[in-house]
Amino acid sequence: MKFRESGISGAFFVAGDPRRDGTAGQTRLFCARSFSERGLDARVGHSSIGRVSRRGTLRGMHMERGETKLVRCLAGKIFHVLIDLRESSRTFCKWEGSILKEDDDRAVYVPPGIAFGFQALTSDVVVLTQLSGPGDGGVFGVRWDDPTFGISWPIAEAIVSQRDASFARFEREQLAAILASTSKLPPPSVTRPSLALDLR
Repeated sequence: MKFRESGISGAFFVAGDPRRDGTAGQTRLFCARSFSERGLDARVGHSSIGRVSRRGTLRGMHMERGETKLVRCLAGKIFHVLIDLRESSRTFCKWEGSILKEDDDRAVYVPPGIAFGFQALTSDVVVLTQLSGPGDGGVFGVRWDDPTFGISWPIAEAIVSQRDASFARFEREQLAAILASTSKLPPPSVTRPSLALDLR
C-alpha cells in the first residue's frame, strides 16, 4: 500500500495496490501491518456503509471521540474535507478538500482531533467508513459553513441533515474541553470488525 501525507498534519491518503490479469482485478483495501509500520492506528473496531441518494447532500463536520477513521468512496464521487482542530498541531484550524471517487483505489486516513465531512458530487454515493473503535463514543462536530474556516464547497445549495445543521460554530475553549475528555477514554475493547448499514 502507498501512503502520502495530506496538507493536514497526520492525515494520509492511502492507495491500494491493484492487481489485474486478463479477466479480473483485485485491490487490497487495508493491511494492518502496512499501517503499523508507519506508526498509524491499525485497529479495526467498526465498519459502516453510508448511502447518499441526492447530489449536493453534505455530511459534516464530524468527529468521533478518540477514534481514527479510514474513509473510502465505493460508488459515485464526493468532495471530502478535513479540518484540523488540534491546538498543538502545526495545521490547527486549517482545512483541506479533495475528491474521492469510485475506482480510484484511494482512501483518506483521519486521526483523532480532525473533523471530517463530505459533499456528494453525484447521486447514489456509497461511502465505506472504518473506525478504530466500536463507534459508540458519540459524534460531535462543527458547522460546515463556519466562517472561521471558510470552506469552499463545490455545490452552494447544500442538503444538510437536521443533526448537522444543529452543530454550533467553532468555540476554541469548548472544543478544547471536549478533545481533552477524549484522551481519558479507555482504548477500544472491540478488535473484530463489524458491519453496519447507515442509511441516514
